[in-house]
Amino acid sequence: MTIPTFNADGDTHHKLLLRGAVAEYLDEGDIVTFLKDLKEILVEEEDRLLLQSQWFRTAHDCLFEATPDVSEITP
Repeated sequence: MTIPTFNADGDTHHKLLLRGAVAEYLDEGDIVTFLKDLKEILVEEEDRLLLQSQWFRTAHDCLFEATPDVSEITP
């Protein structure tokens, strides 16, 4: 088995940052912490995006007529 070579030229900035973070966890043999941290980040980002969507909804409703939620519309 050969290890693929690393080619920084083809990597985006995001991919390079991700590679560095993942490699740091793996170099330390800390896969469990990596998975826990990844889950924590995903939950925090989801919460942040939900709050942000509420801000957009509030701004929309203040500027224009409030639109009904999809759950309020019946066929």
